[in-house]
Amino acid sequence: MRVDAIDRAERTVTLGDGTTLPYARLVLATGGRARVVPIDGLSPAQTFTLRTLEDSLAIGAALATAKSALIVGGGWIGLEIAAAARRLGAEVTLVELAERLCQRAAPPIVSEWLLRLHTSRGVDVRLGDSVAQVTDGAAELASGAIVPADMVVIGVGLVANDELARAAGLACADGILTDPCGRTDDPAVFACGDVAVFQLPGAPQPMRLESWANAQHQSVACARAVLGQDAAYEEIPWFWSDQYDKTVEILGFPPAGEPVVRGDLATDSFMLFWLDGARLVAVAAVDGGKDFKIARLLIERRVPVEAAALADETVRLRGLLSR
Repeated sequence: MRVDAIDRAERTVTLGDGTTLPYARLVLATGGRARVVPIDGLSPAQTFTLRTLEDSLAIGAALATAKSALIVGGGWIGLEIAAAARRLGAEVTLVELAERLCQRAAPPIVSEWLLRLHTSRGVDVRLGDSVAQVTDGAAELASGAIVPADMVVIGVGLVANDELARAAGLACADGILTDPCGRTDDPAVFACGDVAVFQLPGAPQPMRLESWANAQHQSVACARAVLGQDAAYEEIPWFWSDQYDKTVEILGFPPAGEPVVRGDLATDSFMLFWLDGARLVAVAAVDGGKDFKIARLLIERRVPVEAAALADETVRLRGLLSR
C-alpha cells in the first residue's frame, strides 16, 4: 500500500486508500528512481533505464536483437551495460557529458584506465558530448556527429524519492538529510539507504551512497538508533563493478593527488593506495583479490605503512599487518 502523506505533528501516515496509521518511530527507506533526460525524437519503445530486475531483463531482451546500442551516461551503470552489449556483439556508442568516465565516483587514474579498457573492446566513447536528437536507428550528438542507435539506454544517475519527506517538512537536499545512523531533524523520523544524505569521515561533503553495501550496513545502524540502542555507522564505503572480465573495487574516498601504484597499469591488474602520512585512507584495485581484503584491514586497524612497501610487489601486504 502506498503512503501518501506524513503528519509529523500527529505522528501518523496516510495510506493511498485514506487509512491513517500511527507511529512512534518512522523509517523512510524510499530509495530512488532512475533519472531520465529529455531527448528529441526518443521513442519509449527503444529507451531503457536500469533500476529493477524487470529493467535488466528488458535490456537483455533488446540486446538480443539490436545491432547497435547508444548508452547515455559514462558512470558505472552505463559502463556495465556497454560491456554487456559488446560481449553480445552489438555496436556500442557511449556518450558522457563530463570530460572523463565515472567522474563523480572514481579518481582520474581509474577513469583513464576505464577509457582504455572500453575503447580497446570496441566501444566508441564520446566524452564532453550529449545527445541532441534520435531518429530511426541513429542519433545526432551535440557535436554534430551521427551515431547508430537501434536502442538507447540512459544511465545518468538516481533521483532520490524524497517527496514524502519534503512534503512533511523534513530537511532535504537531493535526498533526506540524516546523520550516518539515519537520524533526521525530527527525532521520531529516520531515513536510510539510497534516499539518505549524510556525512562520513573522509568524504568531501554530505552525499548519498548508492550501493548495496551501504543499504545493508546503514540499515543495521538505523535499526539500532530507532530502538534507542548504541548505534554507530563506521563501515568504510566500498564499491565494486564487473567490467568485462575485470573486477574494479574502490574502498574509502580517494583524495586528490597521485596514488601509490602497486603493479602495472598496462597489465589490467593493479592496486592504487592513497596515504595520509603513514596511514592508508583509500584503495582502488583491478582484480585485487585477497590483497584488497588485506588493504581493508590495514585501513580498519590504522596500521602505519610506507609507500615504498605498498609499491613493492615482493612485499606481501599480509606481512604489513604485523608491523
